[in-house]
Amino acid sequence: GRPLGSRLERGPGYTDPASAKRERITLRRMRRNIQVELILNAVNSVLHTEHTIEEVYAKCRKRELVLTRSIYWYFKKKHIPKVSYSTLAGEFSKDHATVLHAVRQVQALLDVHDRTITRIVFLTEQTFVDLIKERDESERLDRLEAEQQMVLKTQRERAKTKARTEIAKKSLENMYKLVSSDQYIPGWIR
Repeated sequence: GRPLGSRLERGPGYTDPASAKRERITLRRMRRNIQVELILNAVNSVLHTEHTIEEVYAKCRKRELVLTRSIYWYFKKKHIPKVSYSTLAGEFSKDHATVLHAVRQVQALLDVHDRTITRIVFLTEQTFVDLIKERDESERLDRLEAEQQMVLKTQRERAKTKARTEIAKKSLENMYKLVSSDQYIPGWIR
């Protein structure tokens, strides 16, 4: 028979766990990235195409899809300068050099007033910035709410500890009263 090993044949439709995990992560990113959808819609309307968000995240090098990713990276780098090229590349399973090249290409095309790029940027930039601000505000509110929850939890824990301490003191006091006279009760209990 065949030797068992890494090339063990699986049944139809089998996906190895690593591939399944990558696929789940990509799907999660696609669901929550409204900004990419915004740019894709602008690219589709300007170039008269019908591409989907799944195609943008796939390993496809069609001009329209590359343009969508490039403009997304350009906006992200322009409006959130702290974000690294590697982080941006990871969203699409690309290399940091790809992102760097794409950002420079978009900037160069804008510098020479390329009509297609200029129209897409004009259509999407303000909405993109608004989405970033909205997301940042939402994250800030979430952090504030989490901090408030932590403060409440800490206050509750302190109150419980204080109550336990009071109960322990009362029980010790009662024990001392039962066992001995007042003169042997320690001062910290009185």
